[in-house]
Amino acid sequence: TEINISSITVPFVKMSKDLRVASVYFMPLGGKNKDQVLKFLNNNKYVFQKSILYAKELKHEYITIEHVFYQLLTSVDGAKIILACGGDVEKMKELVKNYIYKNIDPLPDGVVQDPFESVALSRLIDSMIKHIQSSQQTSADIGDLIAALFEEENTFAYMLLNKYQISRLDI
Repeated sequence: TEINISSITVPFVKMSKDLRVASVYFMPLGGKNKDQVLKFLNNNKYVFQKSILYAKELKHEYITIEHVFYQLLTSVDGAKIILACGGDVEKMKELVKNYIYKNIDPLPDGVVQDPFESVALSRLIDSMIKHIQSSQQTSADIGDLIAALFEEENTFAYMLLNKYQISRLDI
């Protein structure tokens, strides 16, 4: 089944008080193919849920590609892929975590809100969906998410993959 959408947005994320459960509300552009997009997101929910929780825990206004990349590195499948491509997963996690702490400011004290999807993260999801369509797959996996990172050249995640000489073809 082809996922025929050009954009997806996450207008609202509702967190439980203990931050263990995130309800993510999404809408594909034009409201079409909701079931297919839901299947796609469910296949990658661990990484996305952890990314939302991480951004919320750090009191960040936005969920960024770096939040997602960090959680991808902590996932078993993501770590296996990066390791197989020659990456040093532990060092990469440390570098991404340091980047997040140094470059993404927390919300001011007293401001409580759930994080929003950044524009770059929205583009990353779009790119992953287009990759799925072009390869005629019916669902996405962690490898598709990593491959999509190569479309976002102005991110720390992209720079780090290049530092370890990991290319899209390696994935």
